[in-house]
Amino acid sequence: MLKKIVLSLLFLSFVVLGGALGWLLYQQWRDPLHAIDRGIEISKVKEEPFVLPHLPVNRRYSHVVLQPEEGREIELFVSLPRYPSRSLLPVIMVLGGWDVKGDTLGLVPDPGAYILVVYRYGYGSDMWKGARNRLLEIFRIREAILSVPSRVLAAVKWLQEREDTDAKRVTLMGVSLGALFVPSIFHLAQERGVPLAAGVIAFGGADLKRLIRTNIVEFSPAAGVLAALLHPMEPSLHLSSLSQPMLLINGREDRLIPEICARELQRLKPEPKTVVWLDTRHIQPDREQIVKEVVDLTTRWLRERGLLR
Repeated sequence: MLKKIVLSLLFLSFVVLGGALGWLLYQQWRDPLHAIDRGIEISKVKEEPFVLPHLPVNRRYSHVVLQPEEGREIELFVSLPRYPSRSLLPVIMVLGGWDVKGDTLGLVPDPGAYILVVYRYGYGSDMWKGARNRLLEIFRIREAILSVPSRVLAAVKWLQEREDTDAKRVTLMGVSLGALFVPSIFHLAQERGVPLAAGVIAFGGADLKRLIRTNIVEFSPAAGVLAALLHPMEPSLHLSSLSQPMLLINGREDRLIPEICARELQRLKPEPKTVVWLDTRHIQPDREQIVKEVVDLTTRWLRERGLLR
């Protein structure tokens, strides 16, 4: 009897392990665009003004909540000129770290005649800290990450339909964590026919496994499993398909984005592209000088291409 129980447990373990390995292999094999395309449609919009003391006074600010027909709300923080000099304004949408909020708009101290938008992710670090089951929470994080491209494009569609927006001059900027999402968002946008004028990838890289080993877990097999779970987001799967002009910014002293990852991202993005190396470590919100340098570099690059005035 005991022998049968042991054999049954062994068989069950092999079945579970085999199923898990098969599922991970499937994630490597499946079409990445199919994995990230959620087809989100917005059914309701809530927009409320807000004020923070350190934000430029010549701007209007609003907190926008987009409610999809299904799923979690999409949050945006929007800044635009109080007295715009033209009827249609270009847009810069910024994707930063997990916990960005409205005060992130203050990192651009003197915005010009354009709409500045900060995208807020649907998952924050507080949700991970409060999770009771960390294993199940990993799959919740995975779903949150894989849904970002569709959620961002739903926000882009809402922006392009506004009466004050120049729909042909929408720029998407990913910084640090946000840089991870830009390639897949642009690839999905091309597949859907959504016009994005240009992209900025600041302090990003390709090769998810290496990035995970550097930033999350050094144990190679664990990093491999996490990379497999997030495989549809791997930048190298999307970069070679992108035709829009892009500004690629990296730091020579960056310890969070290995140089080999940064150079692989730069190599895979076809022309047109502009590659800039800065003598700095990884960008952080409290590092005002490097933030200003990246903002100035980005706005100058966009003006040279007629995407800002």
